This record gives sequence, structure tokens and C-alpha cells, in this order.
Amino acid sequence: MVALCRRQRAVVDRAVRLYRHRVLAATQRAVLTAWAGLVERRRAAMRTTALCFVHGYWAVRARRLLAAWRGWVAQGLVPPPC
Repeated sequence: MVALCRRQRAVVDRAVRLYRHRVLAATQRAVLTAWAGLVERRRAAMRTTALCFVHGYWAVRARRLLAAWRGWVAQGLVPPPC
């Protein structure tokens, strides 16, 4: 009878351990998935920000170059376009 109780207790203990392991694994998986999603969204936002910055930078540079070129044409330093 005592051996049967010990075996039953061992079976229950094993089942509880396996259940806890499964719950812990599922929780860890959910947390890691959420973190990976946050990181990916942050990277995408940073890429978008970088692209906007570069686009704005080149737009300003192009405007400055065009203004300088018009000034050179007005001064006669560069022949006007055909």
C-alpha cells in the first residue's frame, strides 16, 4: 500500500512538473515573441526615420545646388541652358 502511494505521488509529481514546464515554456515563448515583435517594429520605425532624413537631406542639398547654379547663371559664370 505504501509503495502504491509513493508511485501515485511520483506520477502526480511528474505530471505537475511537466505541466509547469509546459506553462513556463508557453509563457517564455509568448514573451519572446512579443519582444521580437517590438524590436522589429522599432527597427522598421528607425528605417523609416532614416529614409525620411536622407530624403529631406538630399532635397535640401538639391535646392541649394539649384539656387547656387541659378546665381552662377545670373552672374554669367555658367552659360544658361539651351
